[in-house]
Amino acid sequence: EGAVVRSVAALCASAARHAMSKGGWPELLSCVLEGSRSPTTAHRLVAMTLIASLLESDEVTEHLRPHFVLLKDLLAAALQDAQLDVARGALKALSAWTPSLGTEQDAASLLRPLVPLVLGLGARALGESDSLGDDETITLVCSLMDDLLEQDGAVQPAQVSPIADYALAAAASTSLELEPRRAALHLCACLVGTRRRAVVKQKLLPAMLAR
Repeated sequence: EGAVVRSVAALCASAARHAMSKGGWPELLSCVLEGSRSPTTAHRLVAMTLIASLLESDEVTEHLRPHFVLLKDLLAAALQDAQLDVARGALKALSAWTPSLGTEQDAASLLRPLVPLVLGLGARALGESDSLGDDETITLVCSLMDDLLEQDGAVQPAQVSPIADYALAAAASTSLELEPRRAALHLCACLVGTRRRAVVKQKLLPAMLAR
């Protein structure tokens, strides 16, 4: 089923890129919105997978620019979805979107409200470490946090300590595979590299060095 969802989403994304190069596809966003709000998990998952595929295209992302606030709200809701697969899909979509916002004037205001939701999803996945797919979710969270830390103003100083606590907890979890634990350690390094002043001021270095 997952492979079918990905194939359908990839086909739709390919069609969308072609249509938008010829003037757009005005029904696309409303279709995605409808799917993201569906009570059926599979519909919400298709919507998130489609958004992630669409945001991998610079051309499609440019066409979606007038709807960035709506896109932020859509992803915010999906990151809190009760179904981990849907929330993970939102992570992938946000991971595709974040790099394209590097030069956006309002990038920080778009991303800032999503940071605690990403961290909350990571904590949820870490607390459910016996569930299938949590290694993938935790790895995605850590990698996305790296990107968010690179965005000026997206991560507030008050969020540095919770991010460090999460990364250290993930790195120390023996129930995880090596990949998410390495990603968590890399997140610690990224924190030091991008938020050195906050790390020192909040006295986070001793705990990091102990790892």
